[in-house]
Amino acid sequence: MKKTTCLLRYGILFLLLTVSSLICAQIPAGYYYQAHGKTGAELKTALHNIIKEASMLKYGSGEGATWEGFFYTDQNPDGSVFDMYSNETRYFNGFNGIDGMHIEHSLPNSWWGGIKNNAYKDLYHLYPADATMNMSKSNNPLGEVSGTPIRDNGLSKMGKNGFGNTYTGNCFEPADIYKGDFARSYFYIATAYEDYASLWNSPMMQNNTWPVWQSWALQLLMEWNKNDLKSAREEERAEAVYKIQGNRNPFIDYPDLVDYIWGDKTSTPYPFPDETEPFLISPRNNKTLDFGILLQGDNKTIDLDIQGKNLTETLNFYWKTGGENSGLSLSQESVTANEAINGKTIHICYMPQTSGTGIDTLVIKGGGLTDSVIVKVSRGATEDFMALPATETTSTQSTLRWIRHPQATGYRIDLYSGDQQAGDLIISSYIEGSKGYDKAIEIYNGTGKDIDLSKYSLRKQTNGSGSFGTELFLKNDEHPILADGENFLIVSGDCTNEALINRAQMIAPAEKEKSLMSFNGDDAIGLYHNGIQIDVIGDVDTGKGATWGVNVTYMRKTEVTHPTTVCDWSEWVNLGQDVIDRTGTFTMQFAPESQYVFEDKEVGEQTEYQVSGLMPNHRYTYRVTALSAQGEIEAVNTMGIKTSPLESPEVLDATEITENSFVANWDIVSGAEHYLIDLYTLIGDEEVEIFETFTNVKDGKPLPEGWTGNASGHYESSTNSKEPNSLAFKPEKGEEEYIQTCDYPAPVTELSFWYKFVSGGIGSTFKIEKKSNGIWSEIDIIEFVNSAQTASYSFTKDENITAFRFTYHKEKGNFALDNVSVTYGGTKPEYIVQDKIVTGLSCKFENLKKDTEYYYQVRSAIGDILSEQSERVAVKTSGNTGSIEKNEQNGLIFCSTNSGFRILGLQGNETVSVYTPSGTSIFETRANSAVIEIPASSRGIYIIGIKSSSGYKTMKVIW
Repeated sequence: MKKTTCLLRYGILFLLLTVSSLICAQIPAGYYYQAHGKTGAELKTALHNIIKEASMLKYGSGEGATWEGFFYTDQNPDGSVFDMYSNETRYFNGFNGIDGMHIEHSLPNSWWGGIKNNAYKDLYHLYPADATMNMSKSNNPLGEVSGTPIRDNGLSKMGKNGFGNTYTGNCFEPADIYKGDFARSYFYIATAYEDYASLWNSPMMQNNTWPVWQSWALQLLMEWNKNDLKSAREEERAEAVYKIQGNRNPFIDYPDLVDYIWGDKTSTPYPFPDETEPFLISPRNNKTLDFGILLQGDNKTIDLDIQGKNLTETLNFYWKTGGENSGLSLSQESVTANEAINGKTIHICYMPQTSGTGIDTLVIKGGGLTDSVIVKVSRGATEDFMALPATETTSTQSTLRWIRHPQATGYRIDLYSGDQQAGDLIISSYIEGSKGYDKAIEIYNGTGKDIDLSKYSLRKQTNGSGSFGTELFLKNDEHPILADGENFLIVSGDCTNEALINRAQMIAPAEKEKSLMSFNGDDAIGLYHNGIQIDVIGDVDTGKGATWGVNVTYMRKTEVTHPTTVCDWSEWVNLGQDVIDRTGTFTMQFAPESQYVFEDKEVGEQTEYQVSGLMPNHRYTYRVTALSAQGEIEAVNTMGIKTSPLESPEVLDATEITENSFVANWDIVSGAEHYLIDLYTLIGDEEVEIFETFTNVKDGKPLPEGWTGNASGHYESSTNSKEPNSLAFKPEKGEEEYIQTCDYPAPVTELSFWYKFVSGGIGSTFKIEKKSNGIWSEIDIIEFVNSAQTASYSFTKDENITAFRFTYHKEKGNFALDNVSVTYGGTKPEYIVQDKIVTGLSCKFENLKKDTEYYYQVRSAIGDILSEQSERVAVKTSGNTGSIEKNEQNGLIFCSTNSGFRILGLQGNETVSVYTPSGTSIFETRANSAVIEIPASSRGIYIIGIKSSSGYKTMKVIW
């Protein structure tokens, strides 16, 4: 079947070119050259070597992450999400995740053990998916559903596999128009990650690099690939992914490759098009070389293989950026066409004389190439032997790193919890004032020794994107050394706050917008030691307009003893707006003693070491010492690690549902020792939300029904209202106005409201009180801030809060209140089983009540450490098979089920269709037995149409 799906249009991702909405595959010359002449398994491995290297986005939402990728790969012209899993319409909201959707691994990540590697982030098999269908799909294989589906949303199905007779368990069946898309994604994963052969754990796969697939699965995928040809939309998506990741999906470029790898042509080389243009086999365009971090005066050489075909002239090499000024040099600056055709290795040497990090660009030009080839060279250097930030840190493991010391014959490391001193300087305070350039950054030294500030600098990420720049060196004549236990305050040279200026140890140059100190709330600030980032405050890569740092003072918590290159807001305290009197007061709180994981562990000459068995959400510190013939050289810093919290399991739909039992299911969590599951029903009333907008209020009247108070004004402008009008508090100076809500009929669980201090407000306050069991008490007092805000509060039902009172005390300016939301009532769980320990990935519950809705949630566990609760899964046990309607003429019986209704008395050859009363078709299936199950998404009236060889019958059913 040829698809007719609408084409997508894309914007620009980073510095990528716009992808045309009528695109044809632009395969770079020579891209598949190394696969020429190969057959069968050898052809697959050659393709693996071509496509295995890729630059993946981070997993998740935000700039530089999966949802930004989806924004460009899966967006329809009207801004909606292209969803291959359901017909639901949802719209993109920038690069944020979307409610009701998941990032779906089309080939389940549990099939390779849940490891968060490149396959976990690869857009060629990640898709935005309807959350409900994704949970049903879980980690089931692909297949073709036979009989009545477990779930059918009109596009995708879940049910028993009827393709072949080898695998008959549950399967996921996409729509016919997407089956080829899924097949080509699966072929890609099996090829790009053929080195995962020992990890595969799936009914579809074997533990080998070829053929990989079980016979039935291979037949299924090959049929889907053949019957559902690639569409322009699929090809366009692949081009967008190529521009993001830098690798291609060969099975979209050449879908018939499957015949030459797995089909009836495995002894025949694939007939790739003849290559007539000049091209480079090596290096690939945008290849990256990484020298890591070296000690100044050390050197390192990386070989770069040059090989081309059809070249007509000399290839020339030159540095577009950096190069020799960065300590990089080439063994030669050109190679002849013949040398390149025969293969030539050049050498890139890095011998740094200054500290710092950067990425330089080597350009290869000439040879008759249509476009230049660029090689990105990452490098860094420091004048001191240093520990480097750990990488690949999860809830239970981390890779410790340090720079190479040229004199070292080996290294020794200590790993412990509980610091006796700081690992390096840290950012201790951040001030972004409400007026102009009243801005400051404070640094603290808790290392136990005096620190030379000439080795430190600050940089900022302007407008929340790009690299950190606009460097401000901390070297200064007045305070060249920062003593142990002292703070160092840097204030903007354009600051007008005399009190803040008088507290400064350093005044930055008065350069206004050109200065690092012109940060305005969306500019993350990094602290650098010898040109290497060691600390940061602010959200990185969030884009322009973020407000995390607007008109606010932050101060580090005293228990923080190490800098971190990823801002962790749990380490910071928000002091409010224009708070400067805390500068100079920061101190560190150290542990009474250190608890060692290991001490004096010698690890040989390697410059990294992976540790496992760590505790989730826990802080560790590591110390590195270089061992040499001249003596021991201890790193000038120690490095902190914070493991991530234990991940919550991804819960899956229940299976094997009967009148009194079902099986709960969930996916594996890497590192978890066991799982805890809760089973419960819900009791109580439905939750009610009351939303008051004050749209009709004028001069404080009328208040909502049951409300009282003396607030005297209103605002009609959008500046002073969330949704005009807003309620205004306008007392005289030194006086108060208030309003009080009605008494709600059930305990309140949520309160939120929009507010703004109007026309100044310094010294004014807004007090919120609650009524609990008839007694009034304070919830919060909000002090003046210079911008509109939303406040939110949560309560438990046991607090029995039934009303609120809001009081504005005026010293200056008025106050606007709008969009007050109160949520009361709601259900609470009644547990049947709580914290049941399970070592596997499923749990069967028995002796349940029939026709009853149950819920389950799961947590993962390591010892006594637990994850957050998973999402909640609802499952309803089967009920009585009582008749809804019996039509004696047709001889059919309709019976209710937990998910719809059952039709009995069929001949087994009818086509059964279900319609809404307005005539909209919502379900169709072919009966292959006397009984079929019909799913229903909501209670109501349905029209049933039954077509057989004897004619067409219709009837009405109420479910």
